[in-house]
Amino acid sequence: MKQSPLSTVHCRLGAVLATLDGWEIPGHYGDSTTEHGAVRGGAGLCDRSFLGKIRLVGKDRQEFLHSLVSNNVKNLKAGEGTYATLLTPKGKMIGD
Repeated sequence: MKQSPLSTVHCRLGAVLATLDGWEIPGHYGDSTTEHGAVRGGAGLCDRSFLGKIRLVGKDRQEFLHSLVSNNVKNLKAGEGTYATLLTPKGKMIGD
């Protein structure tokens, strides 16, 4: 079972863990009203470590990726990333 780099933090904060695609992720932290209040009154972090990542190399990598995803990636610098959805040539979403 794969674990997020933040797994120990989640456990220390009382997360009830769930399984998703071979990853152990926080399912919830108990009472949803208390969770909501904590995020509204402070800050929240959404751990997306379990989502897929890709790495592209080559001279035309940004143009190639820009033509496949919903977000503008042309201005990303080396090592930067962004959330985007993968699209068909007609703009239909394949996945996020």
